[in-house]
Formats: sequence, structure tokens, C-alpha cells
Amino acid sequence: MQTSPIKKLLVPIDYSQTALNALDLAVAMAQRHNAEIRLAHVAKSNSDDYLWEDGDLLDGFSKSPSEKEILRLRQLAETISTTHSISCSFDCKTGIVCDKIVEAAAEFSADLIVIGTHGTSGLRSYFMGLEAYRVVKAAACPVLTVPNHQKWTSFREIIFPVRPIPGTIDKYDLARTISLKNNAHLTVLGLLDRHDELKNEILTSVLATLNNRLTLDKINGDMLLVETDSVPYTIRQKASELQADLIVITSDIHTASKFSLFGPFVEQIVNHAKVPVLAIKPQPIAGTLQQPADGLFQAITSAFSPA
Repeated sequence: MQTSPIKKLLVPIDYSQTALNALDLAVAMAQRHNAEIRLAHVAKSNSDDYLWEDGDLLDGFSKSPSEKEILRLRQLAETISTTHSISCSFDCKTGIVCDKIVEAAAEFSADLIVIGTHGTSGLRSYFMGLEAYRVVKAAACPVLTVPNHQKWTSFREIIFPVRPIPGTIDKYDLARTISLKNNAHLTVLGLLDRHDELKNEILTSVLATLNNRLTLDKINGDMLLVETDSVPYTIRQKASELQADLIVITSDIHTASKFSLFGPFVEQIVNHAKVPVLAIKPQPIAGTLQQPADGLFQAITSAFSPA
């Protein structure tokens, strides 16, 4: 398994304190990973009359960014480059915020999007607060969401939830990279299903395989097994107890209804976590929850082949 590089970071900017907070973390990561940054700004409307449908802005945008907006973004990029000695470019677009962020990430071939979880104030803030989760769902690359109440420049304690579901440890490769670059401790959180002993046996085998990988990769880590009826609650609770400053999750696996009371667990974690959340899409595989035990184990641990 090759270490996942982080060489290109896309940072959406709306000049809110939350966005600038996410930018501070992105700058620190770029320095640590020897990466470059691209700032992405979606230009504001010239009109105060917004038409919304499912949270998306349908009307009122300028046809193109103003010279003032482009100049402001260029100046910020130049300041970052000069102050921190890293490569920083910019991209200014108009349109639906989420769509344009994802478009900018694809054009940049971004390895990671670093985005604040809330935007500007007022009515727009309500919808901007939803953008981070929309980007998590839509982006092809991993997305790091950053809450607005605290500043982070490094990670000391990473929590890595694992369930007996195909794709659940595909996120290990990138988590390992971040752990090594930060000299961070990684806690693997095995989430036991109170109602399914067979899956719990599979999970135990998966954790043993993962523990061997931690040893081979010289990761400072531990294993923690907990029973849960609510995946989002348990992850947030354990993150708080362990004083974790990064949660690493798989971004498009949703729990069964018995595990979740209020919708997809990813949305709950992204919207309510008190620390940054790294959401990573799993690789497409043939495995399903209905596989025989041996097949499910192989599907889950396929991310570790070859070693």
C-alpha cells in the first residue's frame, strides 16, 4: 500500500471567519505536506433577492466575478504565498456554491478540499452552513470540514471508526499519511452491533488485521471496541472523551435505520462534530452486507492488498 499524497489543497473562501479558520489549517497542512493551495471563491449576487430550492441559489448571481472580487482573491493568494512560502493560486467563479466548489476541485485535481462548516451571517448563513455537507456528498476527492469555534494547525489524536461494512477501512491510507506527518496518535474505534454477533466476529477479525497494519506502518495507535445503537452519537461521544482533534469517516456509507435516528450518519457527524472531520469515499467494490462472512471480511480488508 502506497502512502496517499496530499499535494493539492482546495480551500473555498467566502471571507467569513470560519472560512479563514479553515484556510489557516490548510496552510499548516500545505507546509507539512509540501503541498500547494488553490483558493476557490464563488462570487456573491448583485441582488438581495434570492430564490432558493432545496437550499440552492437559483437566481441573482452575476454573470461573471467583478474585478474587485478577483483583485481581493488575488491579493489573498499572493499574501499566503509570500508569508508562508507556499504556492497559492486562485479560482473565482459564479453559480451554485456547491457545484462550483466541486468543479474547481476537479479542475485543480485536488487531493483534498478543506472547508469551513459555516459561512456568512443571516439567512445566507443557514444555507451556507449546509454547503460543507453538500460538498462532502458531491466531491470525488476527500473533504476536510473545519468547525468555526476553534483554530487547528495540527492533529494530536485521530479517531478512526470502523464497522463491518465494505469500504470502511479504505480511509486508512490517507489517515496514515496524516498521522505520520503530525506524529499523531490514532485510535481505531470498532463499532459493535448489539444485535448481530456474526458481524461483530467479522469486525474483530478486521481490527486484528488493522492492528497488524498499524504495527507495520509504525503508527502510534490503539484499538477500542464499543457497542452502539447510534453510530453518530457514539463517534462524537468517544471523540470528546479521547479529546480527539480529527475524526476520519467514510463519506458515502449510511447506517441502517436502527443505527440512526435522524438521517445519514455522515451528515450528523459533519454538521455536529466539534472537531475537524475528514470524509473519504470508499473505492467501488463488489462486496455487500449480504455476503457470506469470509467474503465480507475479504471485501473489507481488500484495501490492504498488496501490503
